[in-house]
Amino acid sequence: MFDCLPVEILSVICDYIGDSHPPSVLSLALTNKHCYSVACAFLYQAIAIEGCHPQQLALDAQKCEDLLRRDSAFCHVRRFAVYGRCEEPCLCDDSLERKRMPFQKLFWSPYDYNDNDGESPIVSFMDSLSFDHTAGEDIHQLDACWGSVCRLVRLLPALTDFIFALSHLMPPCLLETLHNQFAASSPIRLRLHIIDFGLPNLEDGRSDPQELSLASSPLLHRIWARYCDTDGYDRESRPSYDAEIAMELVEGFAPNLKDVRLFHDWGNSHGVDLPRPAWKRFSKAAITSGSLQKLDLDGTRLYYEFREVPKEVLQRWETSTDFSVLQTLNLRQRLDLAGLTFLAECCSFPNLTSLTLYYDPGEGQAGTEPLHKFLCALPNLRSLALLGDCAQTVHATAFNPGLRRLRLPTTAGASYHRQLRSIVERCGADEVDLYRTVGRLPRLRHLDLSLDASSPTPETRYFVPQHAHPLRVREVLHLDYASPLSPIHYSPNRPVFNALVDSAADEKLALAIFKAVSQGKKNPVGAANTAAVPLESLALRGQYVSRTLGPYIRVMARPWRVTRDPRDDRRDVLHAARIDPDPEPAGLALWEGEGEGEGEGLERDVLAVFRQLWPEKAPGSNWFEDWESWPLEGVDDE
Repeated sequence: MFDCLPVEILSVICDYIGDSHPPSVLSLALTNKHCYSVACAFLYQAIAIEGCHPQQLALDAQKCEDLLRRDSAFCHVRRFAVYGRCEEPCLCDDSLERKRMPFQKLFWSPYDYNDNDGESPIVSFMDSLSFDHTAGEDIHQLDACWGSVCRLVRLLPALTDFIFALSHLMPPCLLETLHNQFAASSPIRLRLHIIDFGLPNLEDGRSDPQELSLASSPLLHRIWARYCDTDGYDRESRPSYDAEIAMELVEGFAPNLKDVRLFHDWGNSHGVDLPRPAWKRFSKAAITSGSLQKLDLDGTRLYYEFREVPKEVLQRWETSTDFSVLQTLNLRQRLDLAGLTFLAECCSFPNLTSLTLYYDPGEGQAGTEPLHKFLCALPNLRSLALLGDCAQTVHATAFNPGLRRLRLPTTAGASYHRQLRSIVERCGADEVDLYRTVGRLPRLRHLDLSLDASSPTPETRYFVPQHAHPLRVREVLHLDYASPLSPIHYSPNRPVFNALVDSAADEKLALAIFKAVSQGKKNPVGAANTAAVPLESLALRGQYVSRTLGPYIRVMARPWRVTRDPRDDRRDVLHAARIDPDPEPAGLALWEGEGEGEGEGLERDVLAVFRQLWPEKAPGSNWFEDWESWPLEGVDDE
């Protein structure tokens, strides 16, 4: 049916399905040669090569060049990524040709384009990399392995993004090729993305022309850096200045740097007690305020606690870059009251469109009011993700009516200010009202909900039971243990009944929540001229409440995604699917290393509670096939 369509119409079709469902572009390309010639422009927009070791890198670059030449597709490539970790080959050279080529097309990529900023891709799998460039590395020998990649870059006239995601310094020959190919006079402005960014020599106070050339490159657009720092020192008890280097780049040394992500890991907390020496700037130029468009501050977790971002760090970033031009701010490190008050009262974000905030409001209204004030002062906010307990205290009036994406980690069966206590109230009218309230945001199209079945008790204990007492089946069921001794997060006194019911999420519940949110679209908030758009997708994620119930929760609290059919004549059709594959039912013993008797005792008592909720559907049936979610009250009646 596509044979007779002109090229212009096929291009529009590819453009449309390329955004909504990229695999369909490949299906269209395989129908006939005419469609393939048109779809090539979309299939080759992004290419990626894995730099596993130098010899394989050269072979893959040559294969990629041959494939692009075969389809005359050099002019279609917009994004080029080199990722992985360069290592010496562990096999003989004869086996290199038999290795599957890691070059892929648009329908597979390690990059997430669902960024909604119309800009460059997001790399999500690079958090595990650590910068390991050493001063003794032979730069010239490294250059010799990159000739094929440099040659391929010269053949890509329309390249707009180059992503370098290897754990060593960018080869000088590659950087020079990019500078020559995309000079200031070039009509194409290339954006260079460095994942696992680091300048170890400059950090140690040694001059390095290669590092200076990279840091001052006019092509440098985005850097992602992971660093270790506790009280100013890394894990080897050396002074850590990675954050200071990033701020110096923002303050004019990297003239076109627009995107910074820093991941703060733990350093040596038992090392040097002396104050860290002051940072000596490697740039002699005058300090100017930068113009970042995206700032992302993340941190590692230790014993279920996030690293905090102090108010002083926010003050330093506020002097380094102009917050008024910031479009995306991700504060995944925990923010306290002082930090949020500073953002709400001393900073202005008129252009902020995307916000991720992990805030601990504490108890009382003192911590809630700054959050409400801060959210109300963001006129152009379109995407919001609230992490931590702040989502339980914020009022719905703080949400901008123009929100299109919202992520709320909310306790299942809880309204904004009320926690439900019993099984009877689970999935009742209050919970349905919560979903409908969220749905009243007229521009909301994508929603991510995290159903938290942990205890509403603010108190926290850390312990490992030396002699675990089995669960006691009484009229009111609780988790009872002795011996509060070690670093495992545990929520005390959570009724087992409620924990199991709250965690049960299946296709039926996911579809019901989607319908409840969509029902809120009938009464949107905001101006009368703000048209409500339909909800397009819902992601539903559960959280494990305790290691005692872990085997059950891992089966029941599976993540689900519900999407609306993209076809115009099937918009009322909903598709629900699990986000990850079905799990293999695990053993039901609680603690690793415990005797079988204790594990079996725990299993018997939890299973007894489970069977009171979900009896066997057939004699001898498995428990993980017998459960189902509690129905939402009144959703299917409308």
